[in-house]
Amino acid sequence: ATGLGVGLIHQNLIMAIIVTIFAVISSILFIRRVTTPVDRLAETSRRLADGDFSAKMDMKAPNDEIGDMIRAYQDMLDNTAAPLNQISILASNIADGDLTQDIELDAKGDISKIINSFKKMQDNLRGLVSEIQETASNVASSSQELASSAEEMNASTQQVSSAIQQISRGSQEQ
Repeated sequence: ATGLGVGLIHQNLIMAIIVTIFAVISSILFIRRVTTPVDRLAETSRRLADGDFSAKMDMKAPNDEIGDMIRAYQDMLDNTAAPLNQISILASNIADGDLTQDIELDAKGDISKIINSFKKMQDNLRGLVSEIQETASNVASSSQELASSAEEMNASTQQVSSAIQQISRGSQEQ
């Protein structure tokens, strides 16, 4: 009976070890299932905090609370970082003198206000450039008119000078 009891103890011990190993492996897999998406979310958040508006979460979100958090975060990125990235590109183009590109972005909330202000700024810059071009054209036209008037005045001055010289010669001869 003691041999049977020892065998049963060994069998229970082996079963306990197997269950423990299974529990540890299951725990590790479960923890990785939770921590991997959270780690990627944290990495994307760090990139965004560093000003990298091209940061994205390219992963399939699980169907649980972690997945809900990832989907909400991706929506936030789509509604904030993506428009800000596009505005940054357009601002760079404007800084290079290109006012031809229109701003066609969909956004919500405060980002929408920024986009509308940016559109207004671009329209005002276009108007200012147009006014400057018109003023430059008017200045060029006025300069041509002044140059023509100066030539006419020069010709008139030469005629008056010639007439004065003739009068002077005539009075000397008398």
